[in-house]
Amino acid sequence: MVDVKKYINILPVVKKIKSKYGLSVGDDFVYFIDSTALRLWFKDKKIIPQVDNDISKYLEGNIELTKIDNKYYGDLIYMLKPSNVFFPDFFNTKKNKGMHGYNNTIHEQKGLCVIMGSKTDETYKEIPLHEVKHIVLDLLK
Repeated sequence: MVDVKKYINILPVVKKIKSKYGLSVGDDFVYFIDSTALRLWFKDKKIIPQVDNDISKYLEGNIELTKIDNKYYGDLIYMLKPSNVFFPDFFNTKKNKGMHGYNNTIHEQKGLCVIMGSKTDETYKEIPLHEVKHIVLDLLK
């Protein structure tokens, strides 16, 4: 868990983009404000570079450089740096004091998995999260 130090209200920027480009939510674009990420999808893909420029300027210094090529998750995706959160967002009514969901390479995002039983005799100092699935599946054989 990471202590929250900065709350970023992205709603005024979304409203400004709506007005500036004459967009209608639901018809021209949709957006989702997660605690640590902003995702936007656009009907007209030609507008994406201009909107990206507007949002990037507003969030300068607060976002991780993240490349997600699958447009299913958003035409534009902004991941906040640790200690920053979007508030308000689509989940919370109160400001969080701690948050997860950041880049999984930072220490505060690491987890712990304890598996006990007769089939367990190995200890792992540190493994990627996706490797836990294979260990559990092997134990279930």
